[in-house]
Amino acid sequence: PDIALVVEATAAGDLPGVREEESPTSIGLGPAITIMDKRIIVSSEIFSFLKRVAEENNIDYQIKKPAYGGTDAGRIHITRSGIPSGIVSVPTRYIHSPNQLVYKKDLERTFELLKFSLEEIPSSGLY
Repeated sequence: PDIALVVEATAAGDLPGVREEESPTSIGLGPAITIMDKRIIVSSEIFSFLKRVAEENNIDYQIKKPAYGGTDAGRIHITRSGIPSGIVSVPTRYIHSPNQLVYKKDLERTFELLKFSLEEIPSSGLY
């Protein structure tokens, strides 16, 4: 593959008692674009590409913080000679529980960001 876009649910910590700097994402602010986690530093080209696509299409987004946890992108980006990988996440309250909660608009915006991103990737790839 020329590129991998990993889609995941990520923790939304915008709850009483959780300090802002400890909250990776917040409900209602759109999909989260990851810069890095414990297993990957997303290439600046893919990170910038995802931000640009969101901005050009008026899609609200947020940057995931802090850098903890990991996704399949951690393995994908080191496969073979390396596959440039990006991560787009849906902010989710009560993640990894039987009753997870997402904001419908965040889910819709995540879909839009992925749709427009896939349409914009040139056939020659980003590199």
